[in-house]
Amino acid sequence: MTKKKLWRAIFTPEIMLVLIGILLIQGGGLPGFFEAAQAQAYPLADTFSPPLGFNDGQSYQPRLTYNNEGQLIENTDYGVKNPDLQGVTCFGIEFSQIYHAGEDWYSQDGSSTAGAEVTAVANGQVLYADPNMNYPGLVVIIEHTLESGQKIYSMYAHLDDISLEVEAGQVVSRGQRLGEVLDQDYTGRYPEYHPSGDDSHLHYELRDFYNGRNVYVDHPACNGLIPGRGYTYPIEPDTFPSPDASYANPDTFIQTY
Repeated sequence: MTKKKLWRAIFTPEIMLVLIGILLIQGGGLPGFFEAAQAQAYPLADTFSPPLGFNDGQSYQPRLTYNNEGQLIENTDYGVKNPDLQGVTCFGIEFSQIYHAGEDWYSQDGSSTAGAEVTAVANGQVLYADPNMNYPGLVVIIEHTLESGQKIYSMYAHLDDISLEVEAGQVVSRGQRLGEVLDQDYTGRYPEYHPSGDDSHLHYELRDFYNGRNVYVDHPACNGLIPGRGYTYPIEPDTFPSPDASYANPDTFIQTY
């Protein structure tokens, strides 16, 4: 019997259905199966660029806001606690007490960031682009391979659902359009310092791991999302979920890579 005939004899349609059923029973087997089937080679990430401003020439950065007494009342940078946030989180404490695992980028000229073009920070492959996500807005996660062979993942959150231009499995190049920033209203503690009522921004992360679904061991209420929650507590993001697989400071990484 030839190898081809032996293969067909073993893997009959009935056997294949049984195997698929086993994958489903074991919990989410099929998505991983199809991700592996879709994996393909892509160029190395030899250069990194910011996720906003690649084509429009505008300046975008995390936002710092001070009150009339010079007190910092808002900070959307990486690894910080933002005093402007309010509401209870899945960690069981106030938003203002947890660490930001990424950077929230805003237009620096005072205009709304809604509609700003979001682009891939480097060459890579899209692993996650769920059109049904509400983070709020959509989320894209891209895998990048560095020249050393190390993998790093960029995450882009709060994208407008109509604007999404990529899908899981797609190979992308640095500067390629992913979508646009979602239009969001301001819901913070200090509306008097945000007269426009606008809070449209890009939440942007770099991290050593792809799947954030089960990383919150001490706070299981936060688990369940591949993108993760965008925050950590009580461990700071530099060493979460572990020192060997954690978040990275996006601004520092891009400047030094």
